[in-house]
Amino acid sequence: LPAGRYRIAWHGSAQRWSGREWLEVVADGGRNVIHHAPLAGAGTGDWRCEFDFTLEQAVADLEVRMHVTEDTVATVEGIEIAPCDEPAAADLPATEAVAQSSGAS
Repeated sequence: LPAGRYRIAWHGSAQRWSGREWLEVVADGGRNVIHHAPLAGAGTGDWRCEFDFTLEQAVADLEVRMHVTEDTVATVEGIEIAPCDEPAAADLPATEAVAQSSGAS
């Protein structure tokens, strides 16, 4: 993937969150953490989390991770990564991005 700014969007559904989940974008076999975001504030039902990240240099591999606990009951139905043409503003905190949950908390 070439150097540049990207937006990643995760979406799925959830019955229960533990409050200890997180999302991560890494490269170089997991050795280079590019972005780490707590998955806080998501309600039950359909959920969506978006955030921007920057690759300072091209990477040969990119890995996306979702950490869950034994108390989490959730699915990931899709992950989309696309170049982000917007100016390099500060990344949205995951708590703001995840607030796009459509279910009851």
